[in-house]
Amino acid sequence: MNAHKHRSGRTKTSAYLCVYLCVLLAASTAHSEETPRSAMRKGLKAYAAGDYTNAAAYFEKTALEFPDIGSYNLGVANYLMGDFEKAEDCFKEALRSTDLQLQSQAYFNRGNALLARTTTLPGKEQIGMAIECAFQAMDMYEKAIMLNPDDLAAKQNFERAQTLRLNLEFKLGKRYFDEAETLLSQFKAKDARARYRQARQQFEHILSDVDP
Repeated sequence: MNAHKHRSGRTKTSAYLCVYLCVLLAASTAHSEETPRSAMRKGLKAYAAGDYTNAAAYFEKTALEFPDIGSYNLGVANYLMGDFEKAEDCFKEALRSTDLQLQSQAYFNRGNALLARTTTLPGKEQIGMAIECAFQAMDMYEKAIMLNPDDLAAKQNFERAQTLRLNLEFKLGKRYFDEAETLLSQFKAKDARARYRQARQQFEHILSDVDP
């Protein structure tokens, strides 16, 4: 039921980003106007040619009648174009499907999109959001594994997300500590004390909740 598997170099995750095929494609149309089925066929053709922009446009039309399959394929196209936030939303929409295979792949690739989003949040003020993305990615991989216990890629990516979250949590604690040191050197003892307190709470959080 799957098209060829496409491995993306955008992230270090193990991925099976691929468009999803369904029996709806077997049905031909006798009408010349654009239909969700004909849009799917055109989208798949554009995808195979590496034209992800047009593929996304066609898959968006397909999603009007087939929100699960159309949204999943739209998510793949958006991911390959680097729009990870939109890809995540599309994979989330695809989870409405009753097809367990599609659900499993949607969970897996939503996790990939969440992990990829962390690469777009490099600023120190965005560490908290990146941590949340990594945490949610872990949840997505767990759900994929529940549906497919033999999914080695999901298990590997869960471990990657877990490691990334730990590193980001530590980075946040170190940021608080470094800010406290700077404030102390500026003789701002009250502000420094508050930052030291935040750093301590963050490291305690890591030891008790993140990596006990």
